[in-house]
Amino acid sequence: MRLPFLSPRLELLTPDGRLVPVDAGSDPGWGPRRVVLARELCSFELFSPGVGGRRGLEAVRLHARLAAPYAQPGWLVEPSGEAFGIWWWDAAKVGPWLAGRFGTRPPPLTPESLARPPGDGWRVLRTSTGFEAQAWRQGALVASSWSRAAF
Repeated sequence: MRLPFLSPRLELLTPDGRLVPVDAGSDPGWGPRRVVLARELCSFELFSPGVGGRRGLEAVRLHARLAAPYAQPGWLVEPSGEAFGIWWWDAAKVGPWLAGRFGTRPPPLTPESLARPPGDGWRVLRTSTGFEAQAWRQGALVASSWSRAAF
């Protein structure tokens, strides 16, 4: 394992398991470490629990666990207006790649889509391995679709 002060703070995990440093501009490398998952590794769903507060958050977490598209999912829940955006990834695939670099305590993971500024309306972005079509409503991501080829 590399020494923490010699490691980049922000790295992209590619679909083939490589960790590629992300240019953070003038970041000197001190601060919290984070791994950005290539969009190709992630699935997205917008979920409206139908209730608010603590019960709504519990419903979202339960849905994230039970509706995951992977047998061993990793997930991140983000508020998205009145609903929640749920990002999933295959932890059985991603986990060993991260363990090889970080051991048993990997840094927080962020889907590549969340590493960009919010949008407004429809937009298509070039990602590290393809293209992502996004729909934004009132500053919240409501739909996302990835493709290797341009839309």
